[in-house]
Amino acid sequence: MEHVGKGCELIQDERYGEAAAELQAAVVMNPHLASARYQLAISLLAIGKLSEAREQFYNNCLQGETSDDPSVLCYLGRIDLLKSNLDSSLAELKRISSSPSFPDTAHYLGCAY
Repeated sequence: MEHVGKGCELIQDERYGEAAAELQAAVVMNPHLASARYQLAISLLAIGKLSEAREQFYNNCLQGETSDDPSVLCYLGRIDLLKSNLDSSLAELKRISSSPSFPDTAHYLGCAY
């Protein structure tokens, strides 16, 4: 858990590359730690490692625990948007557009359109 705590601190300091390294170490030690995978995915997205971020968001452990989490769907939509997969981005973002509890959903949905 030490790596997770350190990774979260580094995210707060916007040191995403270092955070990703700490969180990756946590995931290696405990592959079923969904919170570490979630934070790792966010860190990877922040440093532009889109495919790796998507892989973490879709990981069986994380997907099983967060499949209806609006933030996960918004991040997946953002990744698709950044990769110019507009149809996929729209599909993800539309799933949460009627009750967007994640603040930037409307912005990213507009960008995808």
